[in-house]
Amino acid sequence: MIKINGKEYEEKDFDFGALAKLEECGCSFEDLKEVEKPMALVIGLVAWILDCKKSRAIKEINEHIMNGGKLDELYNILDSAKDSDFLKALMKNQA
Repeated sequence: MIKINGKEYEEKDFDFGALAKLEECGCSFEDLKEVEKPMALVIGLVAWILDCKKSRAIKEINEHIMNGGKLDELYNILDSAKDSDFLKALMKNQA
């Protein structure tokens, strides 16, 4: 479970739909490989987990931080994505 703003959300398996959501939020597959835009990636991943638009994800992240939540808690979503079998396979096939 992922806790954002005091609400628990079911963890999702990172998949092609997650990549599409990240692109909607301005992040590419290359950004995910290099992690040069960690904040943008977190926004995209929160939007994916919450199944919402970028603007709502930003609002939820702001509230999370303002209510005492830690950014590290949100970075755990990024770590989970990077550890996913789908992403590992995709990176292997892109090499």
